[in-house]
Amino acid sequence: MKNLLVGIPVIYDVACVKRCLAHVIGADGILIIDNNATIDIKKLIEPYNKIVNAKNVYVNPAWNQLMEYFLAHPEFDTIIILNSDIYLKDDVCAKIKLIDLDAQKVIPLVTGVSAFSDSPDQTSHVVKDGVPGVFICLSRKMVEHVYPIPSEIKLWYGDNWIFSKLQMLEYKMTVYNDLQAIMDWSRSIGLLPEASEIIEDDKKAWNLISKKI
Repeated sequence: MKNLLVGIPVIYDVACVKRCLAHVIGADGILIIDNNATIDIKKLIEPYNKIVNAKNVYVNPAWNQLMEYFLAHPEFDTIIILNSDIYLKDDVCAKIKLIDLDAQKVIPLVTGVSAFSDSPDQTSHVVKDGVPGVFICLSRKMVEHVYPIPSEIKLWYGDNWIFSKLQMLEYKMTVYNDLQAIMDWSRSIGLLPEASEIIEDDKKAWNLISKKI
C-alpha cells in the first residue's frame, strides 16, 4: 500500500475548492498551493498544510512547488496533482495506492462522469493524451524524471512536458474506467486578465522546448 500525497493549487472559486477538498478521501497527506487565493479560499484552507505564494506564480511553477515538496518528503511514494475543479469519487485514492506505477509502466488517468451513480466499465484502455492538467498521478521515480517543469512555460504545456518525458521511458497513459471524477471546468485561468498573453508566450516557448525532448 503506497503513501499518497494530493497536491492542489488554488486561486479562485471557493465553491469548487470546497467540493474538491470534500472528495479527497484516503490520501495520506494534502498540500495546498495558495496561489494568492481569494479571502474566502484562504479561510477555507486555513487548517490544511500549504505553501503560500504572495502573488500568483501560475500553474506550472505551482506544480513545481508540489513536486519539490514531494521529493523532500520520502514518507510519500505517490503524488496526485489535482485541479481544484475536479471531484474524485471517494475510492479513487485507495485504488491508486494499489497500482504499482513503475512496475506496470502506467500513468493512470481518471474517467470523467456526469454523476458518481454511473456504472463504470471495469476495463481500462491506453490513450495518447490525458485530460489536460486536471489529474496527474506520479511515483517518486516519475517525479525525479520530470521535475522541474521548464521555467519558460507558466500556464500551458506543463502536462505535455510531464507526459512526453514519461512516454520516453515507455510509461503508458491509461484511463481506468473505475477511477471516476466529475470535472467542473471552472478553469480559473480564464479569470486571469493576462492569460491570453502568457499563453501565447507559452506556445512559443513550448515549440522550442518540445523539439529538445
